[in-house]
Order: sequence, then C-alpha cells, then structure tokens
Amino acid sequence: NLLSNAIKYNKPGGFVNVRVLKNEKTWQVQVTDSGIGIPKKEQKKIFRLFFRASNAVSSRAGGSGVGLVLAYDMARVLKGSLSFKSREGQGTTFILTLPLGEPDNRNVYDEYQEEEAPDSTSGQETGENNAFTILVVEDDADLRQYIKQILEKHYRVLCCSNGQEALLKVQQQLPDLVLSDVAMPQMNGRQLCIGIKSNAATSHIPVILLSGLSSKENILQGLEAGADDYITKPFDSSILLAKIKTLLVNRKALKEKFISTTGEGIDMEFKNEFDTAFVKKITTLVEENLADPDLSVRMLYTAAGMSRTAFYHKLKSLIDLSPAEFIRMIRLNHAKRLLQTKRYNVNEVAYRCGFTDAKYFSTSFKRQFGKSPSAFLSEQRN
Repeated sequence: NLLSNAIKYNKPGGFVNVRVLKNEKTWQVQVTDSGIGIPKKEQKKIFRLFFRASNAVSSRAGGSGVGLVLAYDMARVLKGSLSFKSREGQGTTFILTLPLGEPDNRNVYDEYQEEEAPDSTSGQETGENNAFTILVVEDDADLRQYIKQILEKHYRVLCCSNGQEALLKVQQQLPDLVLSDVAMPQMNGRQLCIGIKSNAATSHIPVILLSGLSSKENILQGLEAGADDYITKPFDSSILLAKIKTLLVNRKALKEKFISTTGEGIDMEFKNEFDTAFVKKITTLVEENLADPDLSVRMLYTAAGMSRTAFYHKLKSLIDLSPAEFIRMIRLNHAKRLLQTKRYNVNEVAYRCGFTDAKYFSTSFKRQFGKSPSAFLSEQRN
C-alpha cells in the first residue's frame, strides 16, 4: 500500500526511495516519494477511515481511503507503528516500525479482534447469522476487503467487483442480502438493484446501496430502484451491521404474521409486487387443493415457474417457512377453522385438509396450537 501510494500520487519524473533500517530492538521500512504531499491542515485525518486528502481527490487518482487505515491497523496488530512526514507539493515519507524477532501474534490478534467486535452480538447470535450469505459488490479492492473483514465474523461473504458479475452470481448463489456500491463499471449499483428486484426468482433478496453520493436526489434514486436501504460513505461499521441484521430478521416477523392470520396469508403485502404475487399465487394453489393428499412441493415450484432450489430459498426468505412447512401450515390453519364451526369431527377435518394419517394430524396440530384437535374441538362445544 505504501509503495502503491508513493507511485500513484507522484509527479512525472519523480522518484520513490525505499530504505530498510534496524537497531537492537526494532527495524524500519521508510518509503519516500517526491509526490504531491499531504496538506498540513489535513495530516491529522490521514489515518481515518475513508478520508482522502483534498489534493489526492483532485489528482483524480483512484482511491477509497481504506488502504492506509488497514496498513495502520496491521502495524498495531504486529506491535509496531506507522507514521509519516510530509510537505505539500514536495513529497511524503511513511515510516513503518516493527519489533525484531517473532512476537506472539496470535494473542495480539485475538485481543485486537475482541476490541473490534461489536458488543451487541452474542456468540449464539453469531452462530445463527453464519447461516446467512451476503454478497458484497464493490469495485475498489481495498474497500471490498475492508467490508468483507467486517462481515465475515458474522456471515458467509461472497464478493464481486462489478454489477454485471454480481447479477450473475445473485442468480446462481441466491444470497440472503446484497450490499453494493453505486458507482461501478459495466453495471452500476442502481442497475444491479433493478435487475434483482425485477426478477421474480430474486426480488425477495434485500439490497443495501452503499455510496459516497449523499444528496437527497441520489438517495431517492437508489430507493426508487428498489433498494431496501441506502447508506452513505463514510459509514459506521456498527450501524451497517445493525441495518443488515434488521433486514435479515424481518422474515421471522413475517412468519409470525402469516401464522397469526390463520390461513389468510393471501392478504399479506410485501414491499415488492413480485413477492406479493408469489405468495398469493402459491397460497391460492394450496387452498384450492387442501383435500388432495398428493399435493406436493413440486406442484408449487412448477406453478411458480422456478427451480426447486430457487423456490425454497425465496419462500424461506420471505416468511421463514420451507415449502413443506408452508403447505402444512395452511392445512392446519384451515383445520382449526373447520373445528371452530363444530360441524365436523376430528377425522373428518383431517380428511378434508389432506391428512391421511390421523395420528400425524393430531401431533402436528398440537405442535402448532398447543393442544390436540380433540381437546380444541371440546373447548368449542363447551
């Protein structure tokens, strides 16, 4: 990173000088360049995440303000330091100082990880979150790696460097959430978001757009593209993690809502019209075939025009139910309504709801509603 910056922010015909020095306890790498330097009033901010000096920005050289922060943090992990001397217009010297020998990096790294880990996440939650997959789409390699380091303590992380590559990966991998930069080559973040949200097989996947464009117009454009959230740079990692967690756990609330409607899930509305139409279609299909014991998951994903994998993932993401659980849930809710009419006995209700095994029906009903169907029916008659 130090060498890359020394070359990137140099002047035509300039030089880069690298020296290695050591004494009894430490050794140093000094990287000196004849480049644009760092303005004196901005030098205190140079190791802040996402900060770039004004002359670095105006030079039009690419950068994200992440590389130096990672270098600084890595020096700390190794019980060393990273400092610099600079004069605007004349050049900069970065000085990396490290201890001689082989320090116990494992212990130092563990302490560093504990220091950086958000205190709101318990071990149990982390274990549950690891089941989620997040796709990070960012064309800047340093920033992409930084975001990955934040997320991979809690989630399985996939990465792409542009929107076109990401759209293909979304269709193949079906991640649980997409976190994407806006300004990217080949396909930008808004176009990626539209591509995800306009496909029935992927429209349920939450998308967070991450951008340095913070005007009201830019944010509105992102949200109008279908983004579930829009975060401006620089961002706080704890806020990013909290927003991701909120979007991922919302499906548990939808599951409870679906269950509480006692089979009226057809009236549920989702943010995306494709998702609403999807749930309505398969709910109607199950309700129209309740008495058919041969009603299968295959019938559902065929009717939805999806592969078995895509169908399972979409339904699980929307209401946290597998296809088999979804069918059973609707059958049980309908059975409950039939019992409430007091017109049928337990065996008749089981038959009308597609259960061929009375014992299995009784066990499933009790697991769902906390009492056996016979006990429930008795309560209705009293």
